Amino acid sequence: MDIKDVAGKIALVVGFGLMFGIMIGGQGFRDSVGLSVNFIFHPLADILTASNLHILILILSALTGLYTALIQKYTIDWDLMKRFQTKMKKFQMEYKKAQLSGDKERLMKLGEESKKTMEESVEMQKQQLKPMGYISIVTIPLFMWLYVYLSEVYGVYGWGAVSTSITGPSFIFPFFGSKLLVDAVFWGFQWWLLWYFVCSLFFGQIFMKALNTGMSM
Repeated sequence: MDIKDVAGKIALVVGFGLMFGIMIGGQGFRDSVGLSVNFIFHPLADILTASNLHILILILSALTGLYTALIQKYTIDWDLMKRFQTKMKKFQMEYKKAQLSGDKERLMKLGEESKKTMEESVEMQKQQLKPMGYISIVTIPLFMWLYVYLSEVYGVYGWGAVSTSITGPSFIFPFFGSKLLVDAVFWGFQWWLLWYFVCSLFFGQIFMKALNTGMSM
């Protein structure tokens, strides 16, 4: 077996192991994953200081956005994805046309074609799932480190912390005013998560465009 293939499979196992581990492994496992990269990110946090947490999160989201775009560029066959998408649109149009015209013979042929199309659809889904394992290797430790670091700054982590009982740096969010990053936006979803995802989405789109990656390339 090719060493490259073996390394790729090991990376996928590690990536998906981390993904499921943070969900079922408990707080101790999440802390361990986050602290494993503490020596990399804590110096950056010390330079920026707690008063610039929003900048720290922005930098980390840019890093994950770049890594994600690179992984997707080199693990997904985007030309194949585009061809399959075009094929699916054509199939749906023909099927709808056959239904409207009542062409039973054509509907039977399209029904047979749909089986092959479903098989191809499963393959496309597998291709999209594969990068998730690689992406998780970097993204999850980084994300868990940020989760743990915020607990150092505010003295609490978890979900749905309340600002009246917690002290720490606050930040101004448009339309919402001054908030702690561990305050809840709704239910247990905190402001730092919202800021992280907004930044990740923004940088992800920029890097995908720059690397000519994605369905719209």
